[in-house]
Amino acid sequence: MSGEAITLKDGRVVRLRAGVPEDGAALLALHHASILTLGQGFYTNAELEDWASGLTPEGYGRAMKEEDFLIAQSGVDQTLAGFASFKGDEIVGFYVHPDWARCGLGSLLLERAEAALADGGHAIFRVSASLSGLPFYLTRGYRVIQQRLYKTRGGLKVDIVDLEKPSSP
Repeated sequence: MSGEAITLKDGRVVRLRAGVPEDGAALLALHHASILTLGQGFYTNAELEDWASGLTPEGYGRAMKEEDFLIAQSGVDQTLAGFASFKGDEIVGFYVHPDWARCGLGSLLLERAEAALADGGHAIFRVSASLSGLPFYLTRGYRVIQQRLYKTRGGLKVDIVDLEKPSSP
């Protein structure tokens, strides 16, 4: 999380760094945009809006007390492009802004999050993913453990998938 400049496959540059509580408002905007846009076709609009509800800038600061946050920031205008949060052997949060989807940023964030988990001595990586994120994880070696209902912050229940992957193939 050194802040080094990394060029993605589309030529754009990001810098990776640790999250700080002051990122809360920008994380909220990124999180909302990711859920509401990238979830289209997998969930209804009502489910997506319910899932995105209840997030607050302060909530990210509270989460940072228990989870590590890896932030990807645009190398040009410093806007947040994506983030991964993790704790123990689990990737807790993983979101890419729709403007940064499918350019290699998700793969980069996942590789760095997995490396941090492996450095922590974890032999298996776990994640609970939305249906829209499932293909991403499957192509990166994760296997489905179970599909289940998840109660969103707004109270609706939506389908998600629990996955895991060994740290070494």
